[in-house]
Amino acid sequence: MTINALNPKNKQNTTPKPRTYKALSLMYNLFYYTFGLLFIVVVAFSVQSGNRYASLLGYSTFYVETRSMDSVMPRGSLIIVKEIDKNELVIGDDITFFEPITDSQLTAGRIITHRIIEIDTQVSTRERSFKTKGVDNPAPDKEKVSANNVIGKVIFIIPGLGVYLTYIKERAVTVVILGVLILLFIRLAMQYFKQTKEEKKE
Repeated sequence: MTINALNPKNKQNTTPKPRTYKALSLMYNLFYYTFGLLFIVVVAFSVQSGNRYASLLGYSTFYVETRSMDSVMPRGSLIIVKEIDKNELVIGDDITFFEPITDSQLTAGRIITHRIIEIDTQVSTRERSFKTKGVDNPAPDKEKVSANNVIGKVIFIIPGLGVYLTYIKERAVTVVILGVLILLFIRLAMQYFKQTKEEKKE
């Protein structure tokens, strides 16, 4: 069978979309998914306060507030922590944990991220505990960390991002409104160019 290349029916679906429309479509999708991902991270990040944190599929995000690990994870960094079998932890791992509760504390301790420098295992219970230290602190932490208090192991560090997320968190309503307006503007522009193209065809 021979197909006539000049047949309008065959040509109808081969008209390329205008570059402007393609660019707007790409921009819309990129902004939509970036904004969505940022929104999820900020929501999870916003829950973190004192001894509270959010976990999604075993992953949590935390903001580094002090300089005890500054040479590894500078103050202001965003760290991603993964839940892990406590028996898989080894010396040299950076872990996030609840500060051991002392007799003077009435509530659960703060959330801290330090490095494992020693591991002890009780012979009778086989329960592990970890001696930790901030790599930039002069001395190790006074109290050992029980395996039950370990939240997880640090798997990824993004220097400086925590500062920006804190800024966004404090202005969450403004950022959401601005993001929605930008998405709406791009969407309306896409519809305008699509309508203009259809009118030209007619």
